[in-house]
Amino acid sequence: MKRSLSVRLATVAAATLSTLGALFPLPARATTFGQTEVSQRDFVAVAAPVGTTRHQLVVIEQVSDARPCWSERGSAPVRVEPLLLNFNFTGICGRATDSNGFSVRVNGRDLGTQYSLRVIREDNDLVLTAVPFGGEATGAIEIGRTHGATSDFAKIHLDPGWRFTKRNYQGRTLGHIYLTSDRPLSALLDSSSTPAPTATIDRQPISRPTPETRTPVTSVPTPTTPDPVAIGDRQSSPWDELNVPSEHRAYLQLVWQRYEVAIDNQRQAIATAERQLATALERGASDRAIRRYRENLDDLREALERLQFRQRYAVRSYAVGERVTQEADK
Repeated sequence: MKRSLSVRLATVAAATLSTLGALFPLPARATTFGQTEVSQRDFVAVAAPVGTTRHQLVVIEQVSDARPCWSERGSAPVRVEPLLLNFNFTGICGRATDSNGFSVRVNGRDLGTQYSLRVIREDNDLVLTAVPFGGEATGAIEIGRTHGATSDFAKIHLDPGWRFTKRNYQGRTLGHIYLTSDRPLSALLDSSSTPAPTATIDRQPISRPTPETRTPVTSVPTPTTPDPVAIGDRQSSPWDELNVPSEHRAYLQLVWQRYEVAIDNQRQAIATAERQLATALERGASDRAIRRYRENLDDLREALERLQFRQRYAVRSYAVGERVTQEADK
């Protein structure tokens, strides 16, 4: 009976892989993401409050200088005011709130499926830490600190040697943000076991120009990013929860990365559609044209949701099937 169940589950797992292979044919070599250097002044890492007792990482990007996306005040810690929550920031600001939007890159390697980024309170400080999935404390890597605790939004100062970059694929820059270090992983693990060097803190608040002639458009469509009240919510990755066997992890990582590329493409298509709709509204286009733009935007958003669901289902269904198969074989 157990053997029969094992055979049936193995057949299901094989069918799952066959379907994934048809959707995302994989090359002989693994998919490799590159990195693109960016202007550091256009990004800020923020410890954002979640409830009343903890914080999580949010990365804000200044995409254009039409309006400032954040402001800073004070010191130790520097308080951050997320100004982008006060207006429609489509095309002006970017915001990453979970592992779909940012990850760790070390010595040229994307470690997004091996480490999660967490803000951990240590005494009177908030520390941005890369924590290995499984939570082994000995493998954690410090990336930055707020240099002071608060229950508010606070700037995370990246430790020396860390910087922002963006993911690229086949020469094209994507929206995904990396917290990047060029040091070998072994060196980072060694240094994290000793007191971290003190980062140089820039006490000057950011000042960005605001064009005098710009008039905000009140009828622009709602951005695709989460609602402001949910800025602290985190959409966890299956890698946070599933104990995927090492012999299957490489393949599933490849499948996950292929979905990541498709999801990035879909987000860029949504951003383009939002700009087209905003332009049409500003220029007083006909109701028929506006309706066509809105319907196109809705279709793109639904397609993104389907992609995100299929990405998680692909990994979860295979991993769960493998675990049950192993139990049935015992």
